[in-house]
Amino acid sequence: DKTKVFHDMLMAIHTTISGEWTEDPATEARWSEDAVNRASTEFLHSCQASKGSLGYILACGPVFSSLACVVCAFVLFRQPSSSTDKKCGGCCDSTLGANIGQGLAIMAVAMALIGFWVIAYEVSQEIGQSYMFCSGAPNVLVKDGVYFDDTSCADVNSDGEKSMNPFLNFQFGVTALYTAGGTCNIIATFLLVVAISKMNESSKLMQFKNFEGRDEDDDDL
Repeated sequence: DKTKVFHDMLMAIHTTISGEWTEDPATEARWSEDAVNRASTEFLHSCQASKGSLGYILACGPVFSSLACVVCAFVLFRQPSSSTDKKCGGCCDSTLGANIGQGLAIMAVAMALIGFWVIAYEVSQEIGQSYMFCSGAPNVLVKDGVYFDDTSCADVNSDGEKSMNPFLNFQFGVTALYTAGGTCNIIATFLLVVAISKMNESSKLMQFKNFEGRDEDDDDL
């Protein structure tokens, strides 16, 4: 969206009313559609570079959660290979896979918590410092949807009516959606860690019982 606005802005600035391209005063070269497209592409690349680190951090939590679920699914639903495995659902000798899944799940929880902090920081930086809630403020402080210090109002439009900024509505909706999804992800991952721990305990207990049975058979012999 920012790239499209930037492209349209360059088109409006560097063309005349009749649609002819103007000459740049700094370079003394005439603008063209190719130049505008190239400038828009470079602007898009700069936006992607500035948001790339955020996307990487926010994606780590769901990726680790998915990997943990895949590893645990292979551990839980693999085919039993012996009579001992059949007694405990094929999980008795799957300690390594369970531990890997548990480690990935713990990392997923940590990255989800970091993602919450990143979202809160970005919202406060991009929204909290760029807009101000002006409803209820006296007329001497607010005029045409702008605070007296030239800060745009978040809940008052340019006509002076109480109306939430559509960009902020979308931003708050995305933030709420990510927060809800992240909370559900943390709860599900925590339950997965608990399930893995219980499975490891059951596996160790079953192995201990098997060893006891072998000792009794040896004594009988």
